[in-house]
Amino acid sequence: MSSWEREQTGNYTLSIESSAAISLSQIPQEGAGMFARGISGKWDAATSGGRPSGNKYALNPTVELVLPLAATVQARLYLPHPAPVPINVTVFKRAQAGGIGEQVATSGPYVEATSGVAVPRTKLAAGVYLVIPSTFESGMFAEWNLDVWADKTCTVELARK
Repeated sequence: MSSWEREQTGNYTLSIESSAAISLSQIPQEGAGMFARGISGKWDAATSGGRPSGNKYALNPTVELVLPLAATVQARLYLPHPAPVPINVTVFKRAQAGGIGEQVATSGPYVEATSGVAVPRTKLAAGVYLVIPSTFESGMFAEWNLDVWADKTCTVELARK
């Protein structure tokens, strides 16, 4: 069992009833056994660029992910204060000039979900990647948290607010 907020503990009882034989086992926590990095930010008037087809995507916050070695990476974007804001997180290879290059992974369609959205485990070559958290529409304001896990050491920094 888990709580939504980190480091909240408490007693609980799990009851399961079934008309057939079942087997239960604990699943590992997201990112278990990987290096964890977290970063926070917000979408505001200057940083809420919306989806790529909205023509303001480059205004979104940009998180730089540096992998000195090839690694398996996964990420989760979520709102610390749940709100009706459809969100997405996409990983791009950084272009030679430092801008957005080829898309290498995405959380998929924009959705409103209390659990946020996640980029599944993805194998990436050594290099520099841009991770872009975005809302569906520009002008949507909210705080966000991004957790990144990698099986090799990495650096995660907010490159553009």
